[in-house]
Amino acid sequence: MGYARHVGRVGALAVALGVGVAVASTPGIASAAPAGDSSSDSSSSSAASGTSSSGTSGGTSGGTSSARAASGSSKPAEGPSGGSTSTSEPGSSQSPSDESSDGDDAADSDDPADTPATGDTTDEASDDADANAPTEAVDPSTVEPAVVEPVVSEPSGTAPVSAEPPSDEPAKGNDSNPQPEQLAPAQPAGPVTAEAPETSSTAPVAVDVSAPVQTVAPSAMTKLSTSQPSTQRAATTTTSLAATAPVVPQQPRTLITAVTQLVAAVLQPLLDAAKNSPIQIPFLSAALSLVRNEFERILGPRQAAPQQGTTLVAEPTKQRVLVIGIDGTNLSRILADDYNQNFLELMGTSTTAASSIVGHTTISNPSWTAILTGVWGERTGVINNVFTPWTYNTWPTVFTQLESIDRDIQTMTVANWNVINGIAGAGAIPVDENLYVAQLEGDRDWLLTDDAVADLTVDAIAGADAPNFLFSYFVGVDENGHMYGGASQQYKDAIRNMDDNLGEMMDAVAARELATGEDWTIMVVTDHGHQPQVGFGHGFQSPDETATFVIVDGPDFKDGYVNLEYEIVDTTPTVVSLFGGTPRAGSDGVTLQSLAAGDELPDDLVKALQDAIADNDYPDLITNIALGARTVFATVPYYVLELKRDLGAGLPNFLLLPFNAVFDGLYVATNVPAQIVAFLTGVTGARIFPLLPPEQPDFAPTPAPTSDAGLLACGSVSEMGCTTAA
Repeated sequence: MGYARHVGRVGALAVALGVGVAVASTPGIASAAPAGDSSSDSSSSSAASGTSSSGTSGGTSGGTSSARAASGSSKPAEGPSGGSTSTSEPGSSQSPSDESSDGDDAADSDDPADTPATGDTTDEASDDADANAPTEAVDPSTVEPAVVEPVVSEPSGTAPVSAEPPSDEPAKGNDSNPQPEQLAPAQPAGPVTAEAPETSSTAPVAVDVSAPVQTVAPSAMTKLSTSQPSTQRAATTTTSLAATAPVVPQQPRTLITAVTQLVAAVLQPLLDAAKNSPIQIPFLSAALSLVRNEFERILGPRQAAPQQGTTLVAEPTKQRVLVIGIDGTNLSRILADDYNQNFLELMGTSTTAASSIVGHTTISNPSWTAILTGVWGERTGVINNVFTPWTYNTWPTVFTQLESIDRDIQTMTVANWNVINGIAGAGAIPVDENLYVAQLEGDRDWLLTDDAVADLTVDAIAGADAPNFLFSYFVGVDENGHMYGGASQQYKDAIRNMDDNLGEMMDAVAARELATGEDWTIMVVTDHGHQPQVGFGHGFQSPDETATFVIVDGPDFKDGYVNLEYEIVDTTPTVVSLFGGTPRAGSDGVTLQSLAAGDELPDDLVKALQDAIADNDYPDLITNIALGARTVFATVPYYVLELKRDLGAGLPNFLLLPFNAVFDGLYVATNVPAQIVAFLTGVTGARIFPLLPPEQPDFAPTPAPTSDAGLLACGSVSEMGCTTAA
């Protein structure tokens, strides 16, 4: 957002590039084992240790997602800052899909097991006879070297067997969007014999073809009680099938395989030729996997987006839910200031979680995407603050999901960061009313702009046609954290200003409930915390940055309770369930109501939350380094786009074409390695294409309410004195 104006952009770009190259030159900083469709393999599941009160941080394999947490940041961050020692419970490790092993397929292609069997017993008998024939001496000089063709083939004599038929809808907790290669291959059109060859002396082998599919998402915080720690938020599904696999003939050559083989043929010599160069193997292997993944995504059969099942309640259009998003806010700073009585009053009638997103990137867009879709950034592929509208076609927003329940449900967004408005307006069915509040002229600290968001929210609540679902987003606290630091007086003042706005919105809800008899549910959530010092503010894994919170007040939740199993990714599934819908299959989040077993009534609410926050800790060293590298690489292309917008604003038309060409090329040159590093560090949704950067969301700013006399919203985002919150 605006923070980039307060750091040396060119210097930061140079440093980020230098650090990024140094990190990429070290092999295996975060190797993620292929896991197929399971959300974590057995080793990463065991590495994701349960919560401990001893202060030992759990480990996540391959630098992938921890606990049931993820993150985001509206602006890139700085290095990790110190934080209180605590317990961190990483969750399931998000490992790259099977494409991550594609770079090795070529080397394995000459293995006899890779030769498709034909089922012709006559040929096999002949082969056996040849095997028993005397061996003739061969002159080595006359033997031509074998050509290794980098193709992916099925093992001989066996056919992949699926425990259940392929589906367009990913299983709950699946790590990645289903790709064609993750599904059971289609059986050939011709007859397939299931009999073993007559010459085979090997008895049929019983094969367990379905590894346990687990959704491991333990709580990232230690529970207040001594009850058993949270382990799995979704049941582990284990299906075993013992059968003799039929013989599968060679698969026909397709455009996808042809392109894949061509790309492999180009990259394979690079993979093999520079064995003494540490940057070659991990980097180019990931490049091969990502390119192959993208060609299959583009050229392969399109997968229909999973449809949400619903269990409608009576009149879902009577439901009222208000979600308040406050960017970059530390709950510890709220609790430390007695001024914030509205926050404390709301917590007194709510169930509150001092959760952590340790193990997920602390950048705003990935976290807000997780909040508004119910899926962590490791799967959506959102790694920085570059708005990617296609993301929400694959991962529907809460607005799309609500509209799929009942098109008469009215939805609304009020926000002062255009990326939030972009998310709300993306997908198959966008938000009904989308209000963007640009930074008010002269409002350097964004507090008056936050007030305008609150005023528009109050007006919407009090209106005769109040929306059924209202999402209001406030950027002021985060902006002050970037400009002055999370321990500054300005950051404290921004939270106090937010407390005042919260009080106004709570009063508006109370007045409407009294007048109409409605019973509203109010949720307050943040995307990440903030470093105390001035700088990038967040993006790394210090406890100050990974700290988040969830506060929920409504008829389904208890007053004054604490539940440390709540996470920000649970927001969308909870909202959908409140309207009578079934949370979308494959969501990482769950309904908060399903976590009621974790409710605890503390003697002192504030102290209980402060103790939970004190238990936050860094992730294991490998995860810390891997996510730090991801942040560095992902930040560079975002800075390139920011510089392009800032420097190109006043250029004459005849210079725009070469200027845009230069920056578009620079974006591609920095985004490709960023996506590869993201893939290597567990982002299964990483994607290289489209190569050119997307258009940023463009909204006409909504004028400030007339109650703010003398304050006028910017007539245009590009006007002097007006900036976007990007």
